[in-house]
Amino acid sequence: MPKQPRARPIPDILAGLDDRLRAVRNGINGLGRRRAFVPYSESAKLADDLDAALTSLVDASLPPDQTLGLAARFLCLATPTLERCDDSSGVVGDVFRGQAVDVFVDAAKTLGDDRRACDLVVEVLEADEFTVCWGVLERAGEYLDTASLRGLVDHYLERTRKIVDIRGSFSPDRHAVQVLAKVLVDPDLFARVLREHDGRAVWVDVLELARVQLAAGRAEEALASVQGVQPPDFAARDRDELLLAIHRVRGDEEEAAEVAWRLFHGERSGRTLEQLLAVVGAGRRDAIVAGEVAAIEASPALDATDVWFLFEMAGPQRVAGFVEARHEQLDGRQYDWVSELAQRLDRAGEARAASLAYRALLESILAGARSKAYGHGARYLQRLDELAPAVTDWGRFADHAAFRARIEAEHRRKRSFWEWCGGGGDSG
Repeated sequence: MPKQPRARPIPDILAGLDDRLRAVRNGINGLGRRRAFVPYSESAKLADDLDAALTSLVDASLPPDQTLGLAARFLCLATPTLERCDDSSGVVGDVFRGQAVDVFVDAAKTLGDDRRACDLVVEVLEADEFTVCWGVLERAGEYLDTASLRGLVDHYLERTRKIVDIRGSFSPDRHAVQVLAKVLVDPDLFARVLREHDGRAVWVDVLELARVQLAAGRAEEALASVQGVQPPDFAARDRDELLLAIHRVRGDEEEAAEVAWRLFHGERSGRTLEQLLAVVGAGRRDAIVAGEVAAIEASPALDATDVWFLFEMAGPQRVAGFVEARHEQLDGRQYDWVSELAQRLDRAGEARAASLAYRALLESILAGARSKAYGHGARYLQRLDELAPAVTDWGRFADHAAFRARIEAEHRRKRSFWEWCGGGGDSG
């Protein structure tokens, strides 16, 4: 693969303005000239290159107008860049979504030229096929006055009338007006856009309308909007979070408590507990925690959310007993939470329960013959070897020697795994 051009470093701080401007422009243009496809394995390096170009732009201390123009030029690279890379991890898009938008917004605030900023916002969004640069519009209230925001509304409303979008249900121009309605806290404008869209208001739009209505101090209308929509199951929490905020503004104590309990039982956590206590009273903390811990420990299920709640409210010793009683439910294929569980129990000194979690992870790798994960498996086995002396009583569980003997017998032919472990297995 040909060597990727990198953003050029900014010359000495005493260099002339023309030199600094040229260096930054060349760095950004160099990124735009990339042609080779960037595979997933190199996406992090590409993100670093993009971030380096932004750092060069900020460090150059150019006049605000030049900085703003180059920031816009950088944001316009989002679509061609994402078209030529595997950004499954999202790190490349995040540079545009985060750092690049920050540079644009800061430069626009410093410049204070609303007309110039509006022109560049339109240019950036027009070029953004992957909708990663919308932060420039979502944060427009930070650098544009009301008149300029209304001017952008008129611009995008006119486009909705004249331009037929062929990309399906998502219309960038209509969405732009919705974003601006939120920035302006104008529920009437938001509702107007919904009505003009063939009368088809999807649930997500109705919830957004309710948020704007609530922000505008129109809680009654917000409540009517929320009660009139039934989102899919995966969005029920979003609806309830909004419904709770509405009830609290209205002073509906019973309704707020009902929703707060529903949110808490849907996902027990420190955050949802505090949310509940804000409604029912902080004085009920101990009783609620004791009741929920008892309910969790009485349940036969091994649920990740419940485990984290136990860690936070009852401590690692209680978690260890909870996990050991349900050890057969440990599934190493659920890598994210089981690996975190193993590490947290390990750090807390709960060697036996941690070993059960490490065993689940190791056995999942070996049973699936996932050779790419053998390095992880070898590290799990090494940690199991290290933890074994700390377990003085294995109880009803096989001790470490018996566990190791079993996996060596069952997986002796996985020579590449045992090579990771420094030998062993079937050498034939």
